[in-house]
Amino acid sequence: MRLLVTATMVSFGLFAACSDSSGPSGQGTLVFSAASNCPNGIVELSIDKAVKGQYTMAPSATIQSFSVSAGQHTGGARQIGGQGFVWDSLAVIVPANRSVGLRLTC
Repeated sequence: MRLLVTATMVSFGLFAACSDSSGPSGQGTLVFSAASNCPNGIVELSIDKAVKGQYTMAPSATIQSFSVSAGQHTGGARQIGGQGFVWDSLAVIVPANRSVGLRLTC
């Protein structure tokens, strides 16, 4: 079963800790989170087709945040074990000094 990753622009105010405006101007943050209907489990996250590692997924929780260069990136995920969910890779634009959320919906 293929599911979509929903991109959501996260406001700077909500993620102030993740997007410090005094940081490098060419960096942003890509935040992976799980929707409330996702099960507990392990997911493998990727950015620009490069696997970043395996992380714990819990309903309605942030899975992992990554500092990336500002600009266009692709984010994807697949569940390890469990129901074997695979989320399609999604292109997102990460602005400098901002956060962009990728919400995994199950």
